[in-house]
Amino acid sequence: MAFANITGMTIGQDLRLVLFTPVSLAGVAAGGGFTSDALGRLAGFNAVPVIQEVNGVPLDNGGIRVVRNIYQGWNGDIDFIRYNGNASLLMASIMSIFNQLGNESYFNIEAVVYNVISQTTDTYTFLNCVLSQINSGDYREISRVDQRLHFEGQNMLINGQMPVALPTLANLPGINNSIP
Repeated sequence: MAFANITGMTIGQDLRLVLFTPVSLAGVAAGGGFTSDALGRLAGFNAVPVIQEVNGVPLDNGGIRVVRNIYQGWNGDIDFIRYNGNASLLMASIMSIFNQLGNESYFNIEAVVYNVISQTTDTYTFLNCVLSQINSGDYREISRVDQRLHFEGQNMLINGQMPVALPTLANLPGINNSIP
């Protein structure tokens, strides 16, 4: 299985990304591998839940539609500004390992967000992610080259925990309960 640790990337003042494999919750403590500077300048990150809506109109419910959401993980993109070929090298290595050995490379992606107003941090860990390179770059004479890695993951931990209940909003950290 491939090993890469990508750490220290920042967007503005509020996001740091870490990619690590083999899949473990040890994160940066696992050490070694690629640093953020080795892949390019982090320009963007997004993650979107994959939700399948299932609905039906049962006769025993008075003909009222019943809707259920089936949560199927997370998809997202990581955008870099290219200044070397290492993002492409990472993808070529992932593909080569699969083609030669039949092994898929899985990553956990950890996004550490600094909340400016409450001065707290939140850590979102996307579990068992696979990477694919959507864009290896659009090369022009006088413009920057943007590269995008796409990921698909199974689930997300929040601050190292799997939520098991809905939060009580008044009890969330950083909420000022004195506002009328």
